[in-house]
Amino acid sequence: MELNKAAVFLRKRSHWQAMDLGLLLGRIWFVPLSTLSLLSFLPFFLLAALYFFFAAEPSIWWVWFLFWLFAPLSESVLIIWISRAFFGVQLKCREVFSLWREKLSFSFLLSLFRGRFSAYRAFAYSILILEGGNGRARKKRLSVFTKKQQSGFFLYCSLLLLHLIFIFSVVTAVDFILPKDFMPFPFKSYAFNGGQWISLLLYFFCAVILTPFSVSCGFMLYISSRIELEGWDIEIGFRNLNMRLKKGGSQ
Repeated sequence: MELNKAAVFLRKRSHWQAMDLGLLLGRIWFVPLSTLSLLSFLPFFLLAALYFFFAAEPSIWWVWFLFWLFAPLSESVLIIWISRAFFGVQLKCREVFSLWREKLSFSFLLSLFRGRFSAYRAFAYSILILEGGNGRARKKRLSVFTKKQQSGFFLYCSLLLLHLIFIFSVVTAVDFILPKDFMPFPFKSYAFNGGQWISLLLYFFCAVILTPFSVSCGFMLYISSRIELEGWDIEIGFRNLNMRLKKGGSQ
């Protein structure tokens, strides 16, 4: 990893500043991140569509739960891309999925699903995907990252709230825009009570839109912690000082 090629100036930041910077990077890289999010969520959406088509009495709650449970697979793909882009290398989609397939194993998938129930999965996934290591070493590393901070828990809760707000906002906007003659009954009641296809599309749309921001925020929390723990800012300062001294000596 070449620290001098980082997309942002590496210095100590509070965890709230790191999350704010993560939102900014999510906006800058929204197109490639949302494209990867769409491609990685698409197989689950197609499976859910087949379930709705063939099942006698499909349940939207099971589909939502499975979407929520398998979301780490999509997040891991985005972490791989953003970890390279942060240091100046923007991979193509094919390269990202190739690197992702190399990491696939039973222990990797098990760690992803176990981390889904952790409030600190923003750190857990970055450590798992970027650093690897066995379970005991990874758990010890995670305890160091999550010590004396609540930002990971705040990120976890805020994302759940954002999903709900986003879904209700989209439904309300569509219900307001659609002409009454086009749909003689309220769209909101249809979407939440009987329109399982609409509910599925709304959840899929929200996941594709919000996942790039959640991943970039989590990644910046991870980077901010590594800067503080490993002194990346000090290392860069010494490198720059060494370069200036070499230039001064050559002159």
